[in-house]
This record gives sequence, structure tokens and C-alpha cells, in this order.
Amino acid sequence: MIRTAEARSTDITDQARTVSTDAPAAADPVAENAVAMKATAELKAATLAEAAKAHAAVAADQKNKQPIWVGAKLDNESLKILSVMPGSPAEKSVLSSGDQIHAIVGKPVSDIAGVKKILADYQPGIKLILTIKREGVERKALLPLGSSQDNADAMKAAEAKQEKK
Repeated sequence: MIRTAEARSTDITDQARTVSTDAPAAADPVAENAVAMKATAELKAATLAEAAKAHAAVAADQKNKQPIWVGAKLDNESLKILSVMPGSPAEKSVLSSGDQIHAIVGKPVSDIAGVKKILADYQPGIKLILTIKREGVERKALLPLGSSQDNADAMKAAEAKQEKK
């Protein structure tokens, strides 16, 4: 259980009071100050250790984060789908050229930066609900996010299909 710095501070202060109240009545103010300083140092060390642990967890999460692949080319400004790659997650979700993306998981998007910002929070394998407009009618589409490996596989399949022709 991770405890807050405030909770640890209260515990350390209580320990310092216990030490000072357990001391003889004619306690040395220098000794009391030393106990308080030690408690403060312990609090700082614990807080720094927790901060380092949290930073390491974020860094590990970013290191393990895989790039996602959708397989649709978007117009940067209008968010209209310009093309959909065969075998891509976009094709599997029945997105098609001309569809315009309005929201991702209920969050409105107005440009490609907004799309990228939302997608950055997700990993391959997750399915997201898109709100799109097709031929003037608003619809929902379930988009499975693919990985870069899925992209490579789709490219190989497309090449193999071309070679058979």
C-alpha cells in the first residue's frame, strides 16, 4: 500500500513525540531537535524513493508501449478518411473512404493532433468506438487497434495478392 507523504509525516511526527515524551522530564532540547531532524530526513528519503519508483513505473510503461496501427489515411484538417488499406483494422471496422471522424471514445476531435493525442493512451488490441459521419448520417463504428506487426502482415498479404494477379 502506498501511503501519502502527509500520512508518513504524521507517523514520523508521532514517533518523534513518543521519543520526546518517553525521555526524562529534563530532556535535552538538542536531543529533541536531533530526533525531529532525523524524522524529517526519513520523510524526505521516503518521498524521494516513492517519486523514483513512480518515475520508473511510467518509464517502463512507455518502454512497453507498442505503436498502434489503424490502416486509414486521414485528411489532416477535415478528418475525412482518404483511403483504407485492405486487411487493416479500419477495413475490419467497416470504415471507408469519405467517412469523417467526429469523436473517439466519446471525445470530440477536430484535427489529426487530437486523434493522435487520444490514440496515444491505448495499446494494440483495444477496440475503440468512433463517431463518424457517412453521407450526412452520424454512425458509430468499433475500431480494433492494430500493431506494427499487423501492418507488416497486411503488407505481405497485399504483396502476395498482387503477385498472384
